[in-house]
Amino acid sequence: MNQRSLKYEHVTFRKSGNSRFIVIYDVVPGWNQIQGVPKLIDVSSISIVDLKSRFFIKTKAFRNYDDILTPSLPTEVEVERPSNMDPGLIYKGLLVKKDPQVVSLLTEEGLIEVTAPYILSYKNCGKEYCRSMVPRVNIEFISELKTSEPLRLGFEAEGFSWDASYKTIVDFNNRVLSELNCEISCINQTELSLENVKVSFMSKSDENNRQIVRSAQAMMASPRFSSEQTSAGSTLYHLNDLVNVPERSTSIFNFFRLINIPVDIDIKFNILEQPKHPKTFVRFRVPKQLVDGIPSGMIQCWENKTWLNNSYIPMSAPNDLIILNLGENAFIKLTINVHETPLKDNQTSIEEVLYRIHVRIDNNSSGPIKIVPYQLISGGARDIKSDIKYRIIDDDIGNRIEFNEIPVLGPNKNFVFFYSIVII
Repeated sequence: MNQRSLKYEHVTFRKSGNSRFIVIYDVVPGWNQIQGVPKLIDVSSISIVDLKSRFFIKTKAFRNYDDILTPSLPTEVEVERPSNMDPGLIYKGLLVKKDPQVVSLLTEEGLIEVTAPYILSYKNCGKEYCRSMVPRVNIEFISELKTSEPLRLGFEAEGFSWDASYKTIVDFNNRVLSELNCEISCINQTELSLENVKVSFMSKSDENNRQIVRSAQAMMASPRFSSEQTSAGSTLYHLNDLVNVPERSTSIFNFFRLINIPVDIDIKFNILEQPKHPKTFVRFRVPKQLVDGIPSGMIQCWENKTWLNNSYIPMSAPNDLIILNLGENAFIKLTINVHETPLKDNQTSIEEVLYRIHVRIDNNSSGPIKIVPYQLISGGARDIKSDIKYRIIDDDIGNRIEFNEIPVLGPNKNFVFFYSIVII
């Protein structure tokens, strides 16, 4: 039987579920055995990629139990249950029973069972064979062709995941993102090392529902890559360059870098929240040159070398609006003073309280700010007085005063208003 290793050609990493591998194997006449497949391979997923292949083969994939080490029991071991999440679950104890489907451990918490697939490490053993995956996969098939030819096979296996992260530099004076960088991290939790392979990254299907993501995160472009829509509604992002993904490592790849993206900057107070400082929001649209959009991920926001805040970017299509929450603006200050005066109507003997509210906003920043001065009131409020126009609103939020006709406050300016409320 001919035993040779695979050449990994293309790998599609998924955030959840199995990753997809496409491999090349030089088939020779007669029986062939494939070595070097992932230990967490899904045997049922093995298929021929070349639909017009001239091969007539009978495939046989099976778990090789001969590689499983069976020392005298009980013995001290460590068992890892691989997971798409990093890290996996790890159990320590005495091994009292082991077969290809389950191991039994006597731990401090009592007797537990760990089902396959699992990684078993024998303590106090310095040899490589003391660590084995249960079980390992062999793939064998027979070729009835007379000559040697390459064959492409596809299969799925666990143990890989990925995530996108961003970093941006905000230029407040010119109102642009002077830089927007995206990196993709590929986490390899297996003992398989990939060299010079094409890689792509598939998003989760539920990330495609951008409206739901934006509702939850409401306040919170490059020719170097392309992507394609999948039948499941997810997006597949490609790297153009061949890359290496070493075993048990996290590999980081530059995805794209853009410069001078126009932005709108809003600095808003909501007096209903009574903050000391307002929040700053940066809005921009996904550049159209990113023809298939961008993946979701956390983003670090900087101004030159000063870190501002971390925000979130949802999976978005070209021209979609992105809103980054940069947190509080320390250069703008809100001061609210409330003076209470007890009142009593002598005719009705009803006790009341007069609230005099004085509000001052100082803008010491270099940009203008927008003010959203809402104030909750109770249903018994009356005799409201103010030097600026207002209206009373009663909706799902509750009864409140909304002050209007308030101008945008420019740099190095202040804004003062006051009002009074009598509450029974």
